Amino acid sequence: MQTNQLYYLQLQAAKGVGAALQRRILRYIQAQQMSLEQFMQSAESIWSDAGLTASKIAALKSAETTAKKWSETAAEKKLRFLSILDDEYPSDLKRVLGKATPPILSLWGNFDLLQQPAVGFCGSRDASEQGITFAEDTAEQIAAQGWVVVSGHARGVDLAAHLTALQHNGATIIVAPEGLFNFKLRAALKRQMRREQVLIISEFQPNARWSVANAMTRNKTICGLSNAMIVVESGEKGGTFEAGKFALSAHVPLFVADYAHPAPSAAGNPFFIERGAVALRRSRETGRTNLTHLISKVQEHQQKLQEQPEHTPMQSSLLSSLVPA
Repeated sequence: MQTNQLYYLQLQAAKGVGAALQRRILRYIQAQQMSLEQFMQSAESIWSDAGLTASKIAALKSAETTAKKWSETAAEKKLRFLSILDDEYPSDLKRVLGKATPPILSLWGNFDLLQQPAVGFCGSRDASEQGITFAEDTAEQIAAQGWVVVSGHARGVDLAAHLTALQHNGATIIVAPEGLFNFKLRAALKRQMRREQVLIISEFQPNARWSVANAMTRNKTICGLSNAMIVVESGEKGGTFEAGKFALSAHVPLFVADYAHPAPSAAGNPFFIERGAVALRRSRETGRTNLTHLISKVQEHQQKLQEQPEHTPMQSSLLSSLVPA
C-alpha cells in the first residue's frame, strides 16, 4: 500500500482524532505546502501547531500498529483511500458539504465513475409499490443517459435504484453507512453486477459499524456526489426528509415524485415541492416519468465542469476481487 494510504489509515485509527480534527490536520498540511509524509514524520511541535493536543499526539502515534494491520486487510479487499489533499477527490463533494466535507474516503470498484454525471436517489425503506415503480422507471432512464445512479444501499428505494441501473447496463455508486471492512453487498446486486459497473464509497473508519447517525451523515454525501437528487418517497421526518432538506439548503437541484394518490410513505413529498423542488410527474405521451428538466439541469452542470481546468484523471480501478457478502 502506498505511503499516503497508510497514513490515512493511521489518522482514521487514532482514538479521538475524528473527522473534524482530520480535516484540520489535512488543511494545515495543505496550507503549509507539506506532503503528508513530511507531516507524519515531523516533530511534535508541528503536530501541536496543526491542532493536536498531547493526548491526541499520543493517540496518533499509537495508531501506527493498527494502521498497518488495517492496510493488510485493505489491500486484500482492493480498497483505495482518498483525502481532501488528493486531486482526484470529488470537487462537488467539497462544494456541497463545505466544512463538513469527509476528510478521507474509502473506495472499492470502478473509481472512474466519480468522473461521470450522476443522479442521487433517496426514499423510504418501506416504499409503496408505486414508489418502487417510480424508482425503477427513473433509474432506467438515468442509466439510458449513460449516467450514474447514486444511492445508499438500503432496502426499498435505494435497492430498486441500484438494481435497475445494473439491469439496464448502467452504473451505480453505493454510499455505505458503515466502514468497508464491514460492508456486505446485497445478494441481489452481487448477482446482477459486472465489476466495472459499481463504485462503493464510505466516509467512515474501515471498521465502523452501521448506525442511524452514520446513515443520516451518508445521505448528505449522496447529495454531494450527485448533480441532481430525486426524492421518491419521503415521510414527514427521518433520513429521506432530512436529505431532501439538505439538498434544498445546499442548492443541489431537487426533484420530487408528485403522485396523484400518494401512499403514506410519501406524505413528506409535498413539503419539498412547496419549497421549490421540481415536481416529477408521468408524461401523458409516454406514460413514463418526465425527466426533461432534470436532464437539462445535469447537462448544464456538466457543461460548467468542462469549462473549468481539468484535474488529473483517476487511474482505472483494480477489480480483481469483490467486497465480500
